[in-house]
Amino acid sequence: MKIIDILKEYIIIETRIKDLQFKLKELDEYENLGVSAIDYSKHKSATYKFSSIVEDQAISIAEKKALMNAEIIHLETLKKRIDNAVNSLTEEEAAVVRKKFIEGNKWYKVAIEIYKSERCSKQIGQRALEKLEKILFGSEVKYGKYRNNL
Repeated sequence: MKIIDILKEYIIIETRIKDLQFKLKELDEYENLGVSAIDYSKHKSATYKFSSIVEDQAISIAEKKALMNAEIIHLETLKKRIDNAVNSLTEEEAAVVRKKFIEGNKWYKVAIEIYKSERCSKQIGQRALEKLEKILFGSEVKYGKYRNNL
């Protein structure tokens, strides 16, 4: 995935984290309502295997919660890495990255906001992307392979 694509997904990443947190809260509430103690003495089969719809539901909820928590951890880590990389840029570079690549503004609007020409804004943006590539991809960056066209 290119650096520009990752930056464009930043707002979606934030929103997905919040959505997963809402879903986890909902599962917690559902779990508290629907799952109660199970009397196994009434639910034994001929093989003495315990089976219960409620128990299956509880396991299903636990599995869903584990998957959601894993996704939240992954997305929060990615967001922190992006934040760390952007915070390492100069104020001007960070402003260009936020305005152009995260918020999706047109170059002329970015230029107006940082009091530079469009050409200069694009140069600042290119320099910032190169720095972000080095920070986020490290040794994986082979110049030319991840080159982004503005």
